[in-house]
Amino acid sequence: MTDVRGNLPQILEEHRKWRVGEGGARANLADADLAGANLADANLAGAYLAGADLAGANLADANLAGAYLAGADLAGANLADANLAGAYLAGADLAGANLADANLAGAYLAGADLAGANLASPHIIDGGQRRDGYRFVGWINGGALMIRAGCRNMTVTEYRDHNSKRENAARRDETASILDHIERVARVRGLIGEAAL
Repeated sequence: MTDVRGNLPQILEEHRKWRVGEGGARANLADADLAGANLADANLAGAYLAGADLAGANLADANLAGAYLAGADLAGANLADANLAGAYLAGADLAGANLADANLAGAYLAGADLAGANLASPHIIDGGQRRDGYRFVGWINGGALMIRAGCRNMTVTEYRDHNSKRENAARRDETASILDHIERVARVRGLIGEAAL
């Protein structure tokens, strides 16, 4: 782990310049030790944070849109209201993280550990975990109910079609039950109408 805390203000300023086209440099915080750091409201959109230790960090309201966070440790981090749209979180540890009202639209969560994470949001539906470990999350994107499970990111209709082709009846039935739950909750919350089936 690399300790970058002393250089963090300069790294963030260079990243800001890079984001707005004024030179600067993309923030490269790969393998950085930022455990417990206060990065609330930080703009790290598009930053490279692979393998970074952000356990217990405060990232409330942070902009991490499009950030590369593969294998990052975000266990117990506060990501409430953070923008994680399009973020790459494959293999990230989000166990116990607070993701309340975080924007996860288009985020890649394959292999991410979401055990005990707070996914409370009127726009995010935690469908639970299938017995093989796949966690199902639903959200609305462009008016469509999307399903994220493992590496798959599909509309609920596409996922139902994919699921109907499974040979394993028990897995097919369990998956159908999870999709039914997500769809019902989306309807109750007014995120989709009856015609969205």
